[in-house]
Amino acid sequence: MKKVTLTKISDNLTLKVAACILGIICWLKLTYTQPIIHTVTLPLSFYNLNSSTTINAPEAISIQLRAIRACLYSFNPQGSAIHIDAGQLPQGKHTLAITTESLFLPDGITMVHCKPCTIEVLC
Repeated sequence: MKKVTLTKISDNLTLKVAACILGIICWLKLTYTQPIIHTVTLPLSFYNLNSSTTINAPEAISIQLRAIRACLYSFNPQGSAIHIDAGQLPQGKHTLAITTESLFLPDGITMVHCKPCTIEVLC
């Protein structure tokens, strides 16, 4: 068995360190820009409600969001909600779909899926 000496390890040490740093930088760049899917729970917020409007909906909805890590790190789910205008609905029972437009998401973040995807509103 050959013994590894200190001189063998220190040969081209600068080149080895530079290659290691370059590899780490490439790895960080690639993982930071890859889109990921993150699940958040957002509350429902209804506005323009009539006094006779009855809402059959959960308090919050689980939503899967897709974006690069930089966008998701800057997104604050505690300051967000799903906004639904109940004032434009005529009398009767309505099934409303949760859409990206009701989320007011920042650029670069898209909704992949939500659970439940529809809610019922009785006016």
